[in-house]
Amino acid sequence: RTDAMTPIELPSKERLHHLFDYEDGQLIRRVRVGTRVVGTVLGCCHGGGYMHGTVDKVIFYMHRLIWQWHHGDCPTELDHVDCDKANNRIENLRAISRQHNMRRASPGCAWQRPSGRWAAQIGVNCKSIIVGTYDTEAQAKQACLDEYDRRGLAYD
Repeated sequence: RTDAMTPIELPSKERLHHLFDYEDGQLIRRVRVGTRVVGTVLGCCHGGGYMHGTVDKVIFYMHRLIWQWHHGDCPTELDHVDCDKANNRIENLRAISRQHNMRRASPGCAWQRPSGRWAAQIGVNCKSIIVGTYDTEAQAKQACLDEYDRRGLAYD
């Protein structure tokens, strides 16, 4: 039994190579396990848009398994370069810092029903900073980008 806060270790690169081949962002079964047939694709879409798959009765995010399959040492933070959570091609994955990942998740714009305006916020050093409220979503996004510039931070 593991503590809920303890991360579960990914299968080794060797184990993944034994079980799967990699092709175009997918892991293809090389070995029959239970009812899972050789040649079928591992994984399905998770509610949050991420793909996940089960290896040795444990569920993992596909992008982490694919990184592990290629490099054998999965970092704490991985990023989808094109922001498409389902695009797990190895060339679309990169290791980044937690701080960079938090910034990349912004700019955040959300509709505020009570005021009828768009709220803008950015992430800096894992903290959310309110930029302001705006009439349009485009104005709110631009305000976020301007705030990053004003703080001398890169947004990619």
